[in-house]
Amino acid sequence: MVEDSLSDYSKRVSKRQRDRDYYQKHKEKIKLNVQEWYKSNLDRKKHYDAIYYQNNKQWKDRQNNEYALSHPEDILKTKRRSYVKLNRESINKRRRSLVLEYRKQIIERLGGYVCQRCKYNQDKRAIELDHVNNDGYKERKNRTGSYMFYLYYYSNPDIAQTRLQILCANCNRIKKYERLEKRII
Repeated sequence: MVEDSLSDYSKRVSKRQRDRDYYQKHKEKIKLNVQEWYKSNLDRKKHYDAIYYQNNKQWKDRQNNEYALSHPEDILKTKRRSYVKLNRESINKRRRSLVLEYRKQIIERLGGYVCQRCKYNQDKRAIELDHVNNDGYKERKNRTGSYMFYLYYYSNPDIAQTRLQILCANCNRIKKYERLEKRII
């Protein structure tokens, strides 16, 4: 009776389906066996992979080219990520120099290194860019990092004229505390 049911099952189900069923029943055991084989046969695995690659090189290259043509944005992202990873230091150094250059250009467009409140001009390091409407917090949410901030205003000088002003560090702090006092009162 049992043999009849097994033979019926064999007749109804293809070999492929039987293999799937067997795999589902013994999945964990099969995975462990495969992992053990890989650990004990690393050299053989590398050799088999090399042979497979040589035999299927043209097919793999064709597949890769088709993927690259159909997904150019993914390829660009991957290349960009790997470039940034390899060249982080030089990119940061370049950005720092650009930030300084953009800042200098913006300040010169806004009237030079002179505070618009007290006319202080003795030390360039004490000069700051201030948001006229006190909306710098919105700016920081939209554009992360000083590079994006300076790039935006460098690229849009008309907007910089309306939104930014030049203040010395003292006047900028005084303006901040005046605004806070108005909020408290």
